[in-house]
Amino acid sequence: MRRAPLETEEMPPEGRVGQRFRLPERVAHYLRDVLRMQVGDRVELFDGSGRVVVAEVAAVANDQVAVDVQLDRYTERGESPCAVTLVQAIPKGKRWEMVLEKATELGVARVIPLETTRTVVHISDAKVDRKLDRWERVVNAAARQCERTITPEITEPMSLDEALETLADVPSFVAHTRGDSPSLEALLDEANLLDERPEAAAIWIGPEGGFDDDEVAALKEAGVDSFHMGPRILRAETAGLVAVTLMQAYLGDLS
Repeated sequence: MRRAPLETEEMPPEGRVGQRFRLPERVAHYLRDVLRMQVGDRVELFDGSGRVVVAEVAAVANDQVAVDVQLDRYTERGESPCAVTLVQAIPKGKRWEMVLEKATELGVARVIPLETTRTVVHISDAKVDRKLDRWERVVNAAARQCERTITPEITEPMSLDEALETLADVPSFVAHTRGDSPSLEALLDEANLLDERPEAAAIWIGPEGGFDDDEVAALKEAGVDSFHMGPRILRAETAGLVAVTLMQAYLGDLS
C-alpha cells in the first residue's frame, strides 16, 4: 500500500469511514502525478500526529482525486517505547540534514538544535522559520520512507541553559570524546534504567570543537553524565547517530 503525508488540515474529517472525500489539490497532484495511483488503489494517509486513514481511490480526474475512507485510527507504529531526544550542536554543511534524516530512521522523538560557544553554525532569528521548514521536510520524508506514523519534533535552536531546562526531568547523557568516561551501558545500569525502562531519555552531542569548560561544568551540575563510545574520535554527525543507536538498543526497540 502506498503512503502519502498530509498536513493535519488536509486530512479527511474524523468520522468519515464509509464516506467519499475529495482530496485537496496538492494531495491530489501527489497521488495522481507522483504516485501514479489509479481507481481501486489503496493509500494510507497520515499527518505525523499518529492518525492514519486508509482509503481507496474512487475517482481520478484532471485536477481532482476522490477517495473512499475505509479505516481511521491512531497508531504509534514504528515508535520506540523510549522517546529519545537528540540534543546536538549543528554541524557544517549538509551533514545536519543527514543527522536529521538518519536520526528519524533510528526512531528519535525529538531533535533540539543546540547553540554553544564553539558551535560553527548559528541560525539568525530572521532565518529560523525558513530553516525549520526545511528541516521538517527532511524528517517528514524520512518518516515516510521508514513508515513511521509520528514525525519527530524539531525545536527552534536552544542555548545550553534552555535545553537543560526543557529536559530537566529527562534522564540525560552526554557523549565524551575521550575514553576516561564509563560506557553508556554502564551509566544506564548504575541508574537502574536498564531494568526500569524509562519512557524518555536524552543524548547530548557537542560541537566539532567540543563543549567549553563552563558548558561541561553546567552539564555536570545539571546531572548530565558523560559516557564514551570507544577509543576513536568520531565526527559530530557520526557521534550523534552512534549514541542514538546505543540508546535505542539499550532502552528502545533496536536489537
